[in-house]
Amino acid sequence: MLTLCVIYELPATQAAQVLGVPLGTVKSRLSRAKTKLVSADEQSQHPLASSASDSIAERSSR
Repeated sequence: MLTLCVIYELPATQAAQVLGVPLGTVKSRLSRAKTKLVSADEQSQHPLASSASDSIAERSSR
C-alpha cells in the first residue's frame, strides 16, 4: 500500500481499487505508516531517514 501510494504515486482511491480494499482502509493504513515513519525518524540520526519521512508525509497529504 505504501509502495503504491509513495513510490508509484497512485492516489489512495486507485490503490484501494488495485488492492480491492475500501478507501478508508488505505487512508488509515497510510496514516499509521506515516506516524510510524515519523516516530522512527525522530529516534534515528541517519540523514536519509528524515528526507524519506518528509517525502512520505508530503505525498500522503495530497
